[in-house]
Amino acid sequence: MNIGEKIAELRRDAGMTQEVLASRLVISPQAVSKWERGVANPDLELIPEIARLFGVSADELLGLSSPKARENELESRISSLESLLAMLTEKDDNATREIMLRNAPRVASFDFTKMTAEEKKKWKPDGLCILDETAELVCKATPIERTVHTAVDPQLILEGLSVKIQSPMHLLIHLSSNGTFPYRQLNLFVFYTTEENPNWDGHKCARSGYPVGNWCNVNIHLQSSLFCGTLTGLRIDPFDVGDGTTTVDYVALMNDKGELVADLSPLLTAKADGNASPRCYVQNAQQVESPVGIAFTSVPAKITKQVYDPMLINDDLSIDAGKVRYVHLRMKTSLFDRNRGTYRTSCNINCNAEMKLYFKTEGCDDYTEQRCIGVHYLATDQMQDIYIDTSISGAWHGTLTGLRLDPIENQGASFEIAQIELLEGTPKVKLSGFMSSLEDKIARLETAVADLEGELEDARSTAEEALDEVEDLKSELEALREKMEEQD
Repeated sequence: MNIGEKIAELRRDAGMTQEVLASRLVISPQAVSKWERGVANPDLELIPEIARLFGVSADELLGLSSPKARENELESRISSLESLLAMLTEKDDNATREIMLRNAPRVASFDFTKMTAEEKKKWKPDGLCILDETAELVCKATPIERTVHTAVDPQLILEGLSVKIQSPMHLLIHLSSNGTFPYRQLNLFVFYTTEENPNWDGHKCARSGYPVGNWCNVNIHLQSSLFCGTLTGLRIDPFDVGDGTTTVDYVALMNDKGELVADLSPLLTAKADGNASPRCYVQNAQQVESPVGIAFTSVPAKITKQVYDPMLINDDLSIDAGKVRYVHLRMKTSLFDRNRGTYRTSCNINCNAEMKLYFKTEGCDDYTEQRCIGVHYLATDQMQDIYIDTSISGAWHGTLTGLRLDPIENQGASFEIAQIELLEGTPKVKLSGFMSSLEDKIARLETAVADLEGELEDARSTAEEALDEVEDLKSELEALREKMEEQD
């Protein structure tokens, strides 16, 4: 770029016309036009004045600025354009956040690849088996016994039986149920075990309804492909509601012809003997005295089940939650696919998992669903960055005292955590160079348009003057012809 082109660029950037620049330098507009067209160069004594007018150095005006500075400026603009292009074309919100938050300030950072053993102890695993903590924290989910709910489920159990099954069969029960029940009709379930299938389960079950109150006979038809072989146990569940008392004084097995196969009633009045077989006992109930048979009152029972809910907990925090906008997790996950019997670790498999982040704040010392943020992510064997936006939770404020990370709920799942970071906010992507470049181009175009409009107006004036001259010449020519004709 020569000095004339540089003056033209600086003049347009400043929003000046050639006439304004000429007036400030006390020269003619034609001189400025010659500089910019490269026909002539400004006098040396004007260089400092031109540089002062545009706020640049004489070296920059003469094109002597550092090549390195120009190179850095171009690299900055290229980098800004690349970041903008990545954000505009990226469909994944999480990936977009990764670009935006790459240089975000860190409020707190926990790097498991660099932590000492003592620092790692602050992160307590629950429902986890730590497989390796030499680099990333490598964990595997383990089953946890957890209370699901409390239920009223009294059971009368007869076990140690040895009755040859003559399918189909009928179980006859004579019973009475009294208490506070919301219904007039109750359900009675009977479960059974056999030598071939010794476990209680819902597949080996039959049911019947019976009325509340007076004594009644309940006839339950036992017929199933699993009801075969040798009967070893019966479990009678008279109801699942209320707090009533049930008395049973007769239990017998009949074949389909109405013939007695086994009378189990003596078990109801036999004294409990842990070594005797067969035997009778109650579960989720309290046995009460009765003149006949066996009587029992239901008691609430805690129903538990095994769940896979791995948790990584840190209760030793004191961080201003208001400063934390995002939680950044660097981790990878392997899921166990029960249908395939293998781990789904390929990043080519679209295996969506849900993660939950629970938190405690000062004055609220429990992890609850009200203080929880969930996020879905792709479970792959590739280390990935996950960003959780804390602004979606109205409870994220005050002093953060604890974090509980629930990465996945899946039997046999394992995961590796390399880093947990609390980020301050969403910094603007550095597009200042790109934006200023656009603004410069717009300003230059506007000035160029103004110049062209001025030149067009001058051209129009010149054209009008030329037309006037042509008209004058035509008039002179016409007068000359008339004179010549008069002379002839």
